[in-house]
Amino acid sequence: MRYVTPTTPAETLATVQRLCRHHDHLKQLVQEYRVMRNEQTLARLADPTFRTDPVAMTAGDSQQWLRTSLVLKLPYMPTAPFFVDVSHVYAKIRALVSAYDPTVAVDIYFASAHITIKTIAEDVAQRREDLERYAALIRPLVQRWLACMAETRLYALGLFTSLNRDKGLSIGLCFYPSLPLLQIMRGEVGIALYDHISELPLRPEEKFHTMLTHSTGCRIRLRDFPLSPEFITDFQAVVESYNQHLFGLIDQLRPDDFVIRHGYSDQLIPLVEVSCA
Repeated sequence: MRYVTPTTPAETLATVQRLCRHHDHLKQLVQEYRVMRNEQTLARLADPTFRTDPVAMTAGDSQQWLRTSLVLKLPYMPTAPFFVDVSHVYAKIRALVSAYDPTVAVDIYFASAHITIKTIAEDVAQRREDLERYAALIRPLVQRWLACMAETRLYALGLFTSLNRDKGLSIGLCFYPSLPLLQIMRGEVGIALYDHISELPLRPEEKFHTMLTHSTGCRIRLRDFPLSPEFITDFQAVVESYNQHLFGLIDQLRPDDFVIRHGYSDQLIPLVEVSCA
């Protein structure tokens, strides 16, 4: 994988906007991100009856909170312009939160950064041997579709937000794939797993149907509600100021960029992982 900072950002932004007008998978992504921002964040922030669950938020950080997923790794390169830019945004959000309430915890993390393609199992401890049994089905699919769509680019444009009772306020990057590579992998892997694996844990098949292609990097542990209207207004202004901000793009994806990771907390901090190479 390669992180790229466009030399002509205006032209690259125009390219992404055109892709979103013509590709169905991107039209749906645009709508999903809009729903997350308006209905799952701003509406909940302004809802006088909404509350987060402090116990659930704390439990979500525990090593007892386990998940196994097929992910696209986003290796952390602190000096890369891509990460310098993202770090600046998260620092701005942290400063905004601290100005309103310095007691609110703001978690910013890059070490386990990833894009989730498919969540496979949860709430069960697994070993490398278990992951290798999943990988026997998943590796050929990842390699096949990556070979078919090797020219795929992932454009990081704007911020997604989501407010949930058990996670608090999540913020991260929206990615727009030039081709529906990750969505196809998600579907093909799901079909293969539920058709062929019965002896290994699988999460309920009805859960986590999504087209999202995003990476969470900031979590705000909001506890006290209702929130100040001024904070909501200022938070919305900061997030929306990045609607047309292109952080960069990712290209030259390879099989070893895709891993089956078993980790803990919703950050998916790795305990063990196997490559799809």
